[in-house]
Amino acid sequence: MLLTLPPPSGDSSFRTTVPSAPGAIINVDQGNLLDDLREKWLEAEAAELDKRDESALMFDKRLEMLMQVAKDEKSEPIPVDGEDHQT
Repeated sequence: MLLTLPPPSGDSSFRTTVPSAPGAIINVDQGNLLDDLREKWLEAEAAELDKRDESALMFDKRLEMLMQVAKDEKSEPIPVDGEDHQT
């Protein structure tokens, strides 16, 4: 049960950032580890989404080409019993 409760403010063993005292000036040069990790994660996610978008676009183009080929093949006359309609 003790591990499920948040650590007291004086115990920093489970913290990823150091709490600031009320009214204290925050040093922006230190940065926040969680913010940095979140930003890196968001960049990685954005790169994955860009790759997915490119892949989906390529799929759509290929599908469109295949549908056009199928449509062209369907509109061509089918030779009957080895007859060649090209004269």
